[in-house]
Amino acid sequence: MKTTHLAALLACIFPLSAAAQSPQPVSELDNIVVTASRVAQLESEVVGDVSVIDRATLEKAGQSSVAELLSREHGIQISTNGGPQTPTSIFMRGTESRHVLVLIDGVRINSSISNSVNFSALNTAQIERIEILRGAGSSLYGSEAIGGVINIITKTGQTDTPMAFWGEMGVGTHSLFKSSVGVSGQTNGFSYNLIGSLANSDGFRSTNAHSDVGASQRADGYESNSVKANVGYAFSDQHRVDAHLFSSYINGEFTGYTGQESSATRQQAYGISSTNKFFSNWTSKLSVNETRETRQGYNSFNVESSSYQTTLRNYAWQNDVTLGQYQTVTALLEHNDERGKQAGFSNLSAKRHSNAGALIYSLNYGRHHAQASLRHDRIAGHTSRTTGAVAYDFDITNRWTVGASYNTGFKMPTLYEDYVNQNANIATVSPETSKNVEARIAYTHDTGSVKLVAYQNRIKNLINWRANSSQNGEYYNTNRAKIKGYSLMFDQQVLDDLSIWGSADLTNPRNQETGQRLTRRAAQVYRLGAQYNYNAMQVGAEYMWTAKRQDTNFNTNENVTLGGFSLVNLTAHYAFNKTVTASVRWDNVFNKRYEYVYGYNTPGSNVFVNLTWRM
Repeated sequence: MKTTHLAALLACIFPLSAAAQSPQPVSELDNIVVTASRVAQLESEVVGDVSVIDRATLEKAGQSSVAELLSREHGIQISTNGGPQTPTSIFMRGTESRHVLVLIDGVRINSSISNSVNFSALNTAQIERIEILRGAGSSLYGSEAIGGVINIITKTGQTDTPMAFWGEMGVGTHSLFKSSVGVSGQTNGFSYNLIGSLANSDGFRSTNAHSDVGASQRADGYESNSVKANVGYAFSDQHRVDAHLFSSYINGEFTGYTGQESSATRQQAYGISSTNKFFSNWTSKLSVNETRETRQGYNSFNVESSSYQTTLRNYAWQNDVTLGQYQTVTALLEHNDERGKQAGFSNLSAKRHSNAGALIYSLNYGRHHAQASLRHDRIAGHTSRTTGAVAYDFDITNRWTVGASYNTGFKMPTLYEDYVNQNANIATVSPETSKNVEARIAYTHDTGSVKLVAYQNRIKNLINWRANSSQNGEYYNTNRAKIKGYSLMFDQQVLDDLSIWGSADLTNPRNQETGQRLTRRAAQVYRLGAQYNYNAMQVGAEYMWTAKRQDTNFNTNENVTLGGFSLVNLTAHYAFNKTVTASVRWDNVFNKRYEYVYGYNTPGSNVFVNLTWRM
């Protein structure tokens, strides 16, 4: 890893931040974060490497998917096999996509069979904010969270008015059309929020001649719809009940082995909770949630070629107790039921249940900020797993903070991986495990901040597949991975109306058995952005440079190198009045040709124009 790049950036940015003082402090309110400790905290008091994609950023997302928004955050890279309807992988701090736990309102949505997340089904118009926790979070949330946790917090609607309406509509390149409408309000203790969204696009040719399925003969389009609903009733300031529903559907085309194939995916999440403040220092929340994913695949003859369905039911009882003014203890009990069915390539029918208990301690006292957590998961058919984490930040001065963290994580095999081995009378694979350590230093002043994080993650018992006499092969534990890296982030209010921000990621993810770099992860990623406000107009620019990556040519099973690339995006946002706003987003201004996956195209230069109305 070339640390000279990091040293040069530090030399440039720290003097800039120290010199560019302004007598006027930043007026933005501090974000509220719940993912880092499972209780609400100010972002400035969170211990660890946490960031928030706020509502203002989501409103300017335009044609960007949730995965694309995440890729603009430090420590995160993505890969896609074509358009938004195709599989998308999220690499956090160099870990595998399956090592990232994704939640909707705190409930896991990773598939119990494929372990994937249908990011394309998530409409940014329905999201309030996205919280990102980097580093293993298994001591808080259990399996999957080896690389980090992404918590997508959906809108709950306005609570300061009996009724409010809003709507938006946008058009863009590739005949893209998106629209959303919503209504929300609160009256006499009753609150509600309902949002419906539609989107469709003709798409683009997703594959080229290098692909193992050949070049696309025509564009791969898609259509999607989704609905989000929340209702709640407050009996008093101390007791309330809430119910929520989320349902999304996407039907998209892709180029496959039989020509232009398609798949239809429906993702649902719903549940109910009761929140009760029994004493001034004790809040208890009892919840039942269920997530479902159903997918059907069709070949070029419109004949169903595969399908699967997964269900996860979660029962949770969380108790938050404040000890004086500075300390909080959280006790959590959980029970999970997983079920999966798959037809086509294999006829799978499997289920699994687990129980877990966790304790979380948080301290914010003067210069001291600490958090410790311990969790025990007992999974039926597997050995139990205990994970823990300790983190501490110390304010050297009112501007300088240093800190360190150590945490452990684990990743259970999917229901499909268990089923394949059991069906072939082969021993079940063990969970993947990790040990993650990080150190950080931050400098904050009235108009900006700079933060540097160094981390190392060691992962054991990686789950791999190999062919054998069984039709479906077998899964086995093998290689170890060691990931070392640095992330540098800064933001600065240069003038009253001009702000800039940026990040640099230097990552070295290696397979310790072979010494090879893990595929589709760049050693260096640099990001830079700026926004200028002029009266009711906001204009912005984004730049991202990604270094070359390694991949596999599946036609020859040989290693190939994907070239580095740079992207420039432009944005504009104008408020005609308090009711109507318009925004424009132009991605890949210079029409750069690049690939996230060998043989699969990206959309090229594309523009989206959106109009929003509120009442």
